Amino acid sequence: MYAIDNASGGVEPIRFLIVTGFCGIGDALFISPVVETLKGVYPNSYITVLTRNFPWVEEIYGGMPAVDDIFVYDYERKGGVHRGIKGILRLRRELLPRRIDVAIILHHTFRSALVAYLSGATVRVGYDTDYRRIFLTKYRKEPNLEGVWYYLLLLELLGIKRKDFVKELKWKVPNLDFCKFVKDVNKPYVVFIPTTSWALKDWPVDYYLWFLEKLRQESIDVYVVGKGERAKEAGRLLGDEGAIDLVDKFDTLSELSCLLRDAAVVVGGDTGVLHLASAMGVRVVALWGPTSPFKMVGRMHNRLDFYLSYPCYRICRKTLADSCPYKSECMKSIKPQWVYAAVMKHLREHRSS
Repeated sequence: MYAIDNASGGVEPIRFLIVTGFCGIGDALFISPVVETLKGVYPNSYITVLTRNFPWVEEIYGGMPAVDDIFVYDYERKGGVHRGIKGILRLRRELLPRRIDVAIILHHTFRSALVAYLSGATVRVGYDTDYRRIFLTKYRKEPNLEGVWYYLLLLELLGIKRKDFVKELKWKVPNLDFCKFVKDVNKPYVVFIPTTSWALKDWPVDYYLWFLEKLRQESIDVYVVGKGERAKEAGRLLGDEGAIDLVDKFDTLSELSCLLRDAAVVVGGDTGVLHLASAMGVRVVALWGPTSPFKMVGRMHNRLDFYLSYPCYRICRKTLADSCPYKSECMKSIKPQWVYAAVMKHLREHRSS
C-alpha cells in the first residue's frame, strides 16, 4: 500500500484529495464508502474533498465521518474565484500549501484530472477517459459500473484490497431533536419520495395513491418530500388524498434529514434523498428500474430493493432518454402490493425495536 517516508524514517499521515464534480445528493453520498475505506486503511490520514459549489454541499460532505475538510472549487458561477486563467492560478496557489500526497479523481472529466495535477499531488489516480492520461500517475480502464463500485475500484490502484472496501453509505445523524413538520412525534410514519431527477426512474403516482390508501387504513401518517414541478404535482395529488405534502418545504438538509431519521420507513426510487435515509440507517424500500442496485450501491441491511431487469436497461442508461418506448414497464412491473408488504414488514420491525 501507499506510504510516505519522512526524514526520520517514520511514516507521516497521508493527505488525500478526493476530486469530485457532482452536484446531486446521491452522487455526493456515493463517495462515502471511498473515504470510509481510506480512513479504515490509513487511520491517521487527512482527507479533503474538492467539490463544485452546489446547494447543501457543506452539509453533505460535512456529514461524512471520515471527511476532514472541504474545498469548494468555485468556477461555474459568474464571478467565481476559480473562473478563467486567473482563477486556475489562484486554485493552484490555494491547493499547493495543503501538500497533497494522493489525489483520487472520482469524476470522469478532463477538468477534474487537471485540477488534481494542479494540486501538486505526488500520486494521481483516475480512469483513463477524455485524454486525461497525461495528468495521471496511475490509471485504469473505465468499468461498466456506476455509483459506489465505480469509485471504489480506483482504490485498487493504491494497493487496497476489495476485502477492505467499506461498501455501505454512512452519514451522520443530525442533532435536531425533531422535525418541525411532524404532527405527532410519538406516532410511526412513512415518507414517500415519488419523484427522482430522471422521470423514467419514477414509480407511477397511481401506485403511490393505492399504497397511501392502504396505509391510511392502518392509521399511518404519510409525508411526501421532493423538489421540482413533477414533485409538486405528485405532492398535490397525494395531499388531496390525505398525505402531508412537504414538497419544497425544506430550507436545509438537516431539517429534511431529521424527518427521514425519525421515519419508520422511507419509500422511493433511485434518488439522493432515499440514499440519504439509507446512509443514516433508516429502513428504506428502494424501487429500481433503468438503474440497477447491483451497479449503483452495495447491499445494506436496512434497505429492501425491488428491481426487475429488462433487456432495454443498457439502452436506457446509455441514452438517458426522456421517454421510454416500452412505457416504463420496468417501474410499472413493481406491484404496489409487493411494496406494501415490504413496508409492513419494516413497520413491524420498527415497532418491535
